[in-house]
Amino acid sequence: MRKMICMMLAVSSLFSLLGGAGAFASSAPGRVPAEHQPTGKAVKTVEEFLSMDPEGDYYLANDLDFSDKVYSKSIYPGVFKGRLDGNGHALTGVTVKGANADAGIFASGFAGTIENLTVGSADRRASVTATGGSFGAGAIAASFDDGAVLRGVMLFADVKSGGRAAGITAEIKSGSVRIERCETSGSVTGNPAAGFVCLPNGTGSSKIAISDSINRANVTAGNLSAGGFFAVAASVDGKRRCDLSVRGCINFGSVSGSDWRVGGIVGEFCESSFSTLLVEYCCNIGAVTMTGGGGFAAGIVGGMAYQAPSGERTVRYCYNAGTVRNTVTGVSYGVAYASFRSDKITVEHCAYPAGIAGSANAAAKDLSALSDRKSVYGIAAGYPASEDGLYFCDIRADAGEERSLLSWQLSAHGAQTVYPCGRTVCADCGAVLSAPDAEHHTFEEQKRPPLGRSDGYTEKSCVFCGEKIIAADTKSEGHTDPVDGVYRFSTAEQFLWFRDCLKAGIFNGEEHIEILSDLDFSTLSDPETPGEAVFSGQLDGGAHCLKGLSRPLFDVLGDGAVISRLALADFSVASDGDCGAISRRIGKGAFVKLTEISLCAGSVTASDAAGAAVGSSGEAMELTVRSCSVDGVVLSGKTGGGVVGSGDCSVFENCYVNAEIKAEKCGSLAYHTKKIVCKNCGWHMDQTPGKTDGKKTAKEAFSSGEAAYLINSCGRSALFGVENGRTAIAKKGVVMVRDGQTKVYTGDTIGAKEDLSYMIADDGTVVFVVKKNGSVRLVDSEISLIVGGAEKPVLFSELTLCRYIKSGGKYYAAAEDCALYAVKPQENAQGAAVNGKEIPRI
Repeated sequence: MRKMICMMLAVSSLFSLLGGAGAFASSAPGRVPAEHQPTGKAVKTVEEFLSMDPEGDYYLANDLDFSDKVYSKSIYPGVFKGRLDGNGHALTGVTVKGANADAGIFASGFAGTIENLTVGSADRRASVTATGGSFGAGAIAASFDDGAVLRGVMLFADVKSGGRAAGITAEIKSGSVRIERCETSGSVTGNPAAGFVCLPNGTGSSKIAISDSINRANVTAGNLSAGGFFAVAASVDGKRRCDLSVRGCINFGSVSGSDWRVGGIVGEFCESSFSTLLVEYCCNIGAVTMTGGGGFAAGIVGGMAYQAPSGERTVRYCYNAGTVRNTVTGVSYGVAYASFRSDKITVEHCAYPAGIAGSANAAAKDLSALSDRKSVYGIAAGYPASEDGLYFCDIRADAGEERSLLSWQLSAHGAQTVYPCGRTVCADCGAVLSAPDAEHHTFEEQKRPPLGRSDGYTEKSCVFCGEKIIAADTKSEGHTDPVDGVYRFSTAEQFLWFRDCLKAGIFNGEEHIEILSDLDFSTLSDPETPGEAVFSGQLDGGAHCLKGLSRPLFDVLGDGAVISRLALADFSVASDGDCGAISRRIGKGAFVKLTEISLCAGSVTASDAAGAAVGSSGEAMELTVRSCSVDGVVLSGKTGGGVVGSGDCSVFENCYVNAEIKAEKCGSLAYHTKKIVCKNCGWHMDQTPGKTDGKKTAKEAFSSGEAAYLINSCGRSALFGVENGRTAIAKKGVVMVRDGQTKVYTGDTIGAKEDLSYMIADDGTVVFVVKKNGSVRLVDSEISLIVGGAEKPVLFSELTLCRYIKSGGKYYAAAEDCALYAVKPQENAQGAAVNGKEIPRI
């Protein structure tokens, strides 16, 4: 718990970029000093922006608002190769959507220079979205070409794609690209995904330099890599060369993926043997999480190539203070991971919190595992300066928590505000430049009693600078202190304590929660407490079941909230307005994810919208629900939906619903007035819902294992089975579900014949069965299907990692030491070959 929480006037920007060294202007990204004199031609209107000469020299004379239109593919239509000085102004109201196309503010192939520009704002982020798995989205442009430069750019954006997505650009076509003194905030969701730059498959040569920058965006990838600054598609064929340097950069955002490689600074790096990597004087503060058993997570660099490189790959003078976790295998690394020793990565003079391994298959020197984060910050301040003067420096925040920043963050500032208590704040960027004088730092004190099960606390506020400090003065039953920044609950009392503390204002709602055991709320009194609290953090249910809830887990799920691997059963929740077992509603403009959720044998009653998981998502930017099972739930309200009661702005993937809906207006997955997205979903109700999405599914499918199989296979989950005759998260996980049975099986899995073999599913999908530790690696191989006697090549990028297959009317799964890769050919295949050799069929 935050026993001492500093909420000073400018603490949120304490670690903001404050200006650069050398040639950088003395201002924060997106800002200019008062004496700045722009050159070129002034741009005053949207029309003038759209008509800029592609090779011209321009500056913004004022902010530009693009909110009157949703732009297709890009706002600026041509390939811009000129120069644009934002002059401290912003592009606001940006919404770009590429329907099966790339998306960005500028068209693909951007090769110009942008500096001193802000895109969006903290409360009105830009939105850039590309649909389709082969397309990219980047807030500035979907792709950059030779000569592109970004300097002093501040991005507030939500970037999303079914394929590549990155805060700045999703592809470097070729040549040299520089990004200096930039900052990104918001969210990035794609496959792969990165806070700054992604690199796809292909040929050519790229030189990418990222320096003196910050990523605050939360980065989420699917089964490819994710990085705070850089990520590459996992199946680069070895022909593309990339020389990447990341210097003096800090990642604060969370980085997560469901497979492959994730890293706080760099996710997967390129496979060309001539590529080079240098990551130095960088630090990661954000949580790095791998949610799939086939992937790896590391604090700085998440993964190396599969080819022995001739170029150098070095991580030096870096520190990781963020949590690094693999929620499936538990294998994670404090600094760097490489698949083999031959991948040749050197790790020098780095530090990370003890409790996990430092690196894998790296040549390590002076790699320090320290007892806690405070120690990590301390050793970083002792690193020697680089040749150009870059170094870590010690900062002590007023709340007593130490940080180490990079020297460029403390360079020249603009105007300063000095408070009577002695605190000095940069008027340009809001950073705290000096601590207040203790003698004049005057506080008014107000005691607040416990709310429900929450702790009582004392709130102090400085009468001069407005700094607020919240200190616990009583510890209620259920009080739990975090471990490595994570709140871990093993009793229902602990969870109720947290929820009431959230309502009391003791928490900010961005906490990380893990459930360690099944929780029973049925014997506890849980009265409604006043107010409404927003949870924007992460909750990992650990595949445990919460029983007997009488009101929703949370009031509102805010931007960035992720709820995963959680089962709710025997619940009876009710409330005025909207209601769902997990949340009453999704907050305005929020991106929220629910993954691997089971809701069984319960009821939800609302005066407005009733949904098994969420009451309403109508104000959200997007609610994504993946791998969700609703079985035996009764919903009552004005409107009702099997998963979401009023489900506008929702995306459903691999969800199956067996529910009874008592509402005038209802839908199988959600009642909605706008179009929703529905993939691989099914439903059964005794009545026919007014709005149906997904295919109607026989009631028996939920107790026979068929629905569990469908959720598992489509969503690459290993959690769902049948318990007590209902499709649900299986307590011990599920390895295989047999057709026509009502039992979760843990045997009779399939293993590869020798190192490699294949199966053909009932729908014609070809599934390669690979021993994980075998001598053949598909990513390095030439793969072919035999169709009509001829070999047809298959790219590794066309394969999908899966766990389940239906063949001959039965459901199968991979043995623990095997992996399954699936591809759906256009024609029926009679065989398969790898590296020119036909492999056996199972």
